[in-house]
Amino acid sequence: MIKLNEIGNNPLPWKLKAATDEDIYYQFKTDKYTYAVSLSKTEDDPSLESYNLLFTPVESKGLDTKEGAMLKIMATVADIAGSFVNKYQPDEVTVHPITRGSEDDPKRSRIYGYYLERNLPENYSLIKTGDSFRLIKK
Repeated sequence: MIKLNEIGNNPLPWKLKAATDEDIYYQFKTDKYTYAVSLSKTEDDPSLESYNLLFTPVESKGLDTKEGAMLKIMATVADIAGSFVNKYQPDEVTVHPITRGSEDDPKRSRIYGYYLERNLPENYSLIKTGDSFRLIKK
């Protein structure tokens, strides 16, 4: 039997695609799709350096691809988030996971939280707010 932590130790290869003063874009590929990960600076509080992290399959017509690679995708997005936080040290990053339409999926949410926490630098805390996760600098 494969355990969650064994799968999560192997994020997919990813690369930086583009960066501006306001946005940073990463990309990775599964067997079926290419995924785009964007980190965009927010203007919510000018005294804080805050980003929103969104990711989506590029070629898919919907957000739930049903390709069966959820754990690898989560591990990869969490690895990108952890790398970004380590490199840029923003005050806050809000991760907006892909959900299955409008339905609440507590199991999927717990798994996202697990992967984000595994990649969280020591000087950050993780807070769940609704269907999002906030990585906040201590």
